[in-house]
Amino acid sequence: MQALKLRKENCVFYTSKAELANVSLFFPITAGRCRIGNFIRKQKTWNLFLHLNKELLGIERYNILSNFEKWGIQHIDCYMKLLDEERIVVIEPPKNHELFQVYENIIENEIKKLKNPYGRPYEIIRIKTERYDEDRLAAYTNSLIVNKTIYVPLFNIEGDSVALRTWQQVMPGYTIKGFGFKLTDEPVISQKILK
Repeated sequence: MQALKLRKENCVFYTSKAELANVSLFFPITAGRCRIGNFIRKQKTWNLFLHLNKELLGIERYNILSNFEKWGIQHIDCYMKLLDEERIVVIEPPKNHELFQVYENIIENEIKKLKNPYGRPYEIIRIKTERYDEDRLAAYTNSLIVNKTIYVPLFNIEGDSVALRTWQQVMPGYTIKGFGFKLTDEPVISQKILK
């Protein structure tokens, strides 16, 4: 294995497989995605990344989707959410939004080709979204599922009530709770960036 020069602040501990042991990694894996920033620049490094994920975490299968935003955090949960091993809920923007066709193309050309763990196509469920704060899309899929409760971000727009009803239909037996979201309340975003 290639030796890497690592800084301590870049190492994060995560739980590995079912053994519940801590594993020290030099790239953070969060919320169903892997943030590796500038780490992967060459094929050799990508192969090392794949090898370490397989050996340390047991991850062998990757589904890498096209970018769905022009700007933003590019967080997959802002576009779609894996509900269980057979169903995916995907945002459906208004037809007159500039990203409508981008979202539809990803579904048609990528998501519909994915196979679930049973070798079948995923059931794709759509959740309508609307604009907020000019042309941004309300990311109702960027929800948090904890035990039998789903926390859905609300954007103080008419689409909020539709989104809550959709979540209730998609996940019967779960408690659906909305919470207010304001970009200016995000602790990781500098106020200078927002001006």
